[in-house]
Amino acid sequence: MSNIDISVIIPVFNQEHCIQKCIDSVLSQEHVTFEIIIIDDGSTDDTLNVCNHYASIHPNIKVIHQENAGLASARNTGLDNAIGEYITFLDSDDYLSPNAFHKMLKAISYNSVDVVIGEYDVISTDGNLLGIGKIPSQFTKRIISPETFWALNSIKDCNFLFTVVWGKLFSKSIWEHLRFKDGIRFAEDEYLLPELISCCNSFYLLDDVVYNQILSDESLSRSSFNYNKLNSPDSKLLTCNHLIKHAYYEYAIEKWSIAVGEILLMTKLANDTETHSRVMKLYNTSVQLGNDLFKYMDLKKKIKFLGYRIIYPFYR
Repeated sequence: MSNIDISVIIPVFNQEHCIQKCIDSVLSQEHVTFEIIIIDDGSTDDTLNVCNHYASIHPNIKVIHQENAGLASARNTGLDNAIGEYITFLDSDDYLSPNAFHKMLKAISYNSVDVVIGEYDVISTDGNLLGIGKIPSQFTKRIISPETFWALNSIKDCNFLFTVVWGKLFSKSIWEHLRFKDGIRFAEDEYLLPELISCCNSFYLLDDVVYNQILSDESLSRSSFNYNKLNSPDSKLLTCNHLIKHAYYEYAIEKWSIAVGEILLMTKLANDTETHSRVMKLYNTSVQLGNDLFKYMDLKKKIKFLGYRIIYPFYR
């Protein structure tokens, strides 16, 4: 067994102005042994030099440089090199809360669960609090099952928190045969989610903020429309199919509804033949899944689905 408690995986691309705060937030963690694995994904600014400087001072920092291949590939590189007993992910423009590791490690050890999930703050680039990713209080400080996880994932205000991999502490054993889907450059976490949750038996939910997400203009998830954004409804339909197979029909319907809304939006935004073709494939998949779920829908959802099928061909 490794004498390192936590492997912190930080993919980074052109974040020379943010990476220092990110790394410092890890180095300030107390009462925990950890290694920091920084994967420089082909940065063209001074990011790599900044990271190498930290590594020259701190022996528990490892910097790996690779050609630009995207977030999924960079995280996989980190997983391939991790030796800690537990795994956590940190985006390079975000930072940890004080004592986050101690709180998560204590919870995962004491409760013998596979994953600990914490809350997060959303912070602007000038340091203002924009929002809080909270877990409903009736679920905090308790162990939940995969079914309850999916129930929380289907709640609008909780969906993001129960989809992203950051802000969580994972047992390393979960990742033994599990990796992010290479080549995906948007919705990487959602694509992985069904397989990830299938590898877990139990989760513990903290009522502490352990993570700070920086909301910046440069964030890919908030940029203008591009072809990769079609991964969002695609990954949700994949999750929906997984939920149907496990007879979680109520949660599958909620995931399906979100995907349908995104498909309608993408239809309006798509402006070339290739994109329209892919959106049409997503529409066809959503109709197939809607047919599978129809008998489990309430009247309102059934009407929505029938209208979707009838109106969509004219919705351009």
